[in-house]
Amino acid sequence: MVRVSADLPLLRDAAPTRSPDSVTYTGLSSGTTPQFMAPPLRVTEDDPAGDTPLGSSPEPVTPQVDITHADAAQQAEAARAGSANSAQQEYFRALVHTLPDATIVLDGQLCIRDQTPSATRILGRAISEQYGQRILSFVHPHDRASATAFLSHALASPGTAAPAEWRIQHADGHWLHVEIVCNNRLDDPRLRCLVISARDIGSRKALEQQLSHQAFHDPLTDLANRALLLDRVEHAFRREQSPFAVLFLDLDNFKTVNDSRGHAVGDELLKSVAARLRTCLRPTDTAARLGGDEFALLLEETRTPAAAIEIAERVLRAMAEPFVIGGRESFAQTSIGIAMSTLVHATDELLRNADIAMYQAKQRGKGTFVVFEPSMHEEALDRSELESDLRGALMRDQLLLHYQPIIELASGRILGLEALLRWEHPDRGLLPPTRFVEIAEDTGLISPIGEWVLHQACQQLGTWQRQFPQNGSLSMAVNLSGRQLEDARILDQVLDASNAAAVTPSSLLLEITETVMMRDAERSADMLTELRRLGSRVAVDDFGMGYSSLHYLHSFPIDLLKVAKPFVDGVARDEQKAAFTKTIMDLCRTLGLAALAEGVESDAQAEALRNLRCGLAQGFYLSRPLDAQATTALLAQGGSLGRYAHQVLGAKGRREQSWWRQVTGEEAVTADISSISQFPSSLSNGHAA
Repeated sequence: MVRVSADLPLLRDAAPTRSPDSVTYTGLSSGTTPQFMAPPLRVTEDDPAGDTPLGSSPEPVTPQVDITHADAAQQAEAARAGSANSAQQEYFRALVHTLPDATIVLDGQLCIRDQTPSATRILGRAISEQYGQRILSFVHPHDRASATAFLSHALASPGTAAPAEWRIQHADGHWLHVEIVCNNRLDDPRLRCLVISARDIGSRKALEQQLSHQAFHDPLTDLANRALLLDRVEHAFRREQSPFAVLFLDLDNFKTVNDSRGHAVGDELLKSVAARLRTCLRPTDTAARLGGDEFALLLEETRTPAAAIEIAERVLRAMAEPFVIGGRESFAQTSIGIAMSTLVHATDELLRNADIAMYQAKQRGKGTFVVFEPSMHEEALDRSELESDLRGALMRDQLLLHYQPIIELASGRILGLEALLRWEHPDRGLLPPTRFVEIAEDTGLISPIGEWVLHQACQQLGTWQRQFPQNGSLSMAVNLSGRQLEDARILDQVLDASNAAAVTPSSLLLEITETVMMRDAERSADMLTELRRLGSRVAVDDFGMGYSSLHYLHSFPIDLLKVAKPFVDGVARDEQKAAFTKTIMDLCRTLGLAALAEGVESDAQAEALRNLRCGLAQGFYLSRPLDAQATTALLAQGGSLGRYAHQVLGAKGRREQSWWRQVTGEEAVTADISSISQFPSSLSNGHAA
């Protein structure tokens, strides 16, 4: 009997056919595949004796198929399938463990129900520590509103929502920048959850912040740059909460340091200036570097100019202290322009006003501040036109020199002349250096102009020395600018100018102001020493208006001090200034220096200076600056100031008459000095009593 299992659906309707070695099934519909294949079955008849004839119809019997070994195959196949399924689960489990992003499962109330191992690694908390807690409780307070809106939208919209960025708190307390993607699977009956994927973007945010910082900050000083300053000023205008101020600053002598000591020292000085500026500001203010040695300050909520002036004075005091760079002192005096937001309504106008006020501060002597006034705008336009015209003045031969005599106070003898620059402007007429030298300094034109002055003065001196040999060793005083003193070429320029004019360098008196000398004292001392080695003499101009330090008088190679005009103005009427001038005279005699009083404008001043035994003087009272032709005529008269020599003789006569009366009580018989027109040449080397 053949046994056939009745629970094989694919085989249930099939008709068996026999073969000697197996049973096959017919009647399967086309394309039907059995669930399993039984091995060939051998059929055994119930007639063991085989006495039923072949070909005869046996009695119907119920066939049975033995498929015990088929059940084993099924079990083996199922085992193989289970093993494969388990391996696949392990594979996916391993993949989940290696995923870099954190995956968090939320229910419909946004509570945490599950998470991947990467979430534990990134957030520092296991699922047991945050199971059932709302995810919003871990979001940064400043991001919570946007996170709530994001999740509300995700709850209402099946599928994947657009990514968002949050800050989520790590277990140790710091905040992680993460990018969030949410997939709403609440409609899926197998899941019914929100799946949150969080990627740590801390490195990317740090890079973005670094790039943003670099885009809006000066790389050298780390102050705000121009772009950030403009942005903050525009925001201040839009807020309109209260007036504010902008200060423009420019270092008065930075190029001196940069050129003389190198860009590395210059950079260190700029960084030190930036650090000091920060100490002068309030937390709400902004300090910016605009480029080079220009800085700006935005002072928020500054209602009056007085409040801005207070900050400006604080900055000036801070900048007055020396900076120690590379073991040496440097100075960074600054000029400040102040502009208030109440006068304008646009950022560019406000910054322009501060810039204009800053240049006004420079013109008023530097190292000070100026508050912008509307009238300054016209002055700025005038300056701009002058700058444009000055660039072509040298090429168009519009510059010229005038010469002011330097005389011996005791005799009136002309010992030298000072070369003074003038500009014959085609529209404005003859301009003094106060109108354009500052512009030349700021634009760098002072270097070629200064070299021209040196050559022109030497040429004229050579002409006069040959024309009037009886005047002896007539000298020429030439002012050197700060940029010329810093330029190593000045030594060659002095030699070239003197050689070309056939005059000795000893005929040159090179004048430098105290401020210029002290910008870089060590380098200045070295340069002046080299100039002295050429034979030139060195004078300190405007002595008393700068540092007036005994230390530099002792250590610098100096031949002459020029007493500043404010002290000469008061020498005949101000006891304090007269006492200071006397101290300078005594100091010069002690140090072996010559003394020259500049700006003498009255006979009383001349008399007082003679009484103080001041040797040399110049000024309008003695002679105004003259062009070359008038100076030639003056020298041709005998090499002395005839009018002044007459007054010297008269003063001497008056003193002698007074002395005679005191001794004898009688009037002395003296010559009539009113007819003397020129100081006698026989007494040209004498000294007034």
